Amino acid sequence: MDDQLRFVEVKDARFQGYLLEVPDPTRVKLATARDIFEKGDTVSTIALNNNAIAAINAGGFHDPQGTGVGRLPYGVVIKNGRFVVGEDIKGPVDVVGLTKDGVLVTGKYIRWKR
Repeated sequence: MDDQLRFVEVKDARFQGYLLEVPDPTRVKLATARDIFEKGDTVSTIALNNNAIAAINAGGFHDPQGTGVGRLPYGVVIKNGRFVVGEDIKGPVDVVGLTKDGVLVTGKYIRWKR
């Protein structure tokens, strides 16, 4: 593993898990299925396709068959400053993400046109 990352075991009497500490948030990238408008991919496939060291399923998605490879995420997906999904959403929407400078952004946002 990359020496810039730290893998930590986290456990208590009721749970056990792992944490990957990424000190430089600009290394965190968003990836989706290759064609989310046609079919989905598993998280591991998306990670392999993007040469990721680690991957997390960060949101819900439409998965009518319950197979884990549903295709269209709920809400909005913004990558490199452009809407991938959700451009047509009119009302306020909850957002969690990182800017290109690695700043964490959270809250309820309304899209506006310039």
